[in-house]
Amino acid sequence: MAAINRRLSLGISTLTVIIGASLFVLFQGHARGQAEPPAMPKSIIVTVLDNARVAVRRDTFPVGGGEPMHSTGTAGDNRYVLMILLTPAKLEGVVDGKTTVSDKPGTIWELPGTPSQHSFRNLSNQPIDVMVVQLK
Repeated sequence: MAAINRRLSLGISTLTVIIGASLFVLFQGHARGQAEPPAMPKSIIVTVLDNARVAVRRDTFPVGGGEPMHSTGTAGDNRYVLMILLTPAKLEGVVDGKTTVSDKPGTIWELPGTPSQHSFRNLSNQPIDVMVVQLK
């Protein structure tokens, strides 16, 4: 009887190790398969003005940097934002599905006052400066 209990205990222990190792391998592969894309390099953001009526900031997007696709604004929040290219370098802006690429300083991307999906990406080989103006 003791020998049977030992064999049964050894079999259960072995099975537990096999199942544990299989689950570990399975979850490692699953985690790798769903990995997030590499993060964009961090932008440098400097607040220029912030009062009751307007917020102005200067963003510097490093090479390969920008803002990934995201939403801002809510219905009725009267949000109005302009992004203005300051550097003569190629910037891609996608606002609510419309893509605009420009390397001309003064180019403006308008972000509407309702919920908006948008992203910006530096396509050049130098940092890019933009001015972001938000009416409150």
